[in-house]
Amino acid sequence: ITTQVTQGPRSLSSLPIQVWLSHSIPASSRFVRMIQLLNQANRMATKHRISKVTTRTGDYGQTKLATGRTVSKHHPIVRAMGSVDELNSHIGVLRSTPTQSHQGLLADIQQALFSLGAVLAMEGNYAAPDPVSLEEASDQLNSDLPPLTEFVLPGGGPAAAQCHVCRSVCRRAETDVWQLLDSL
Repeated sequence: ITTQVTQGPRSLSSLPIQVWLSHSIPASSRFVRMIQLLNQANRMATKHRISKVTTRTGDYGQTKLATGRTVSKHHPIVRAMGSVDELNSHIGVLRSTPTQSHQGLLADIQQALFSLGAVLAMEGNYAAPDPVSLEEASDQLNSDLPPLTEFVLPGGGPAAAQCHVCRSVCRRAETDVWQLLDSL
């Protein structure tokens, strides 16, 4: 994976993303592939700490991206960053459930989502890697399950219900990121 961070409003216009999140494959596989991309991006990202989370400058419906460019708070990039951040928060709630047994995998996913948010905020671009390891993890987790014969209603306990919340928020985050890419 290569990560390039560029400045200015045109930086996302040359985003060379390979469209391997095809809608012809199941949503669960698209999720796994997206998370694989995010995990690999995270491994290459440099971690930075911030000292405050507010600017105290007033916003008037505007926000500044990490590049310094000011955009409206309803801009597709802000919506995509918010959805990715929300998904990360819901995964944090999932990790806090007492029955959660996949802490390492979920922590990796959270770090990758945080990196994706940084890439979006920096208006950067990246090339899609080969989505292998998380797809293998998904296959392994699903190998013990019987084939689905009907839709599953959300619920089944706190961890299972939170998994459903994560799944549905992930679907929206994916849609918001694709809307951003389509708007370029």
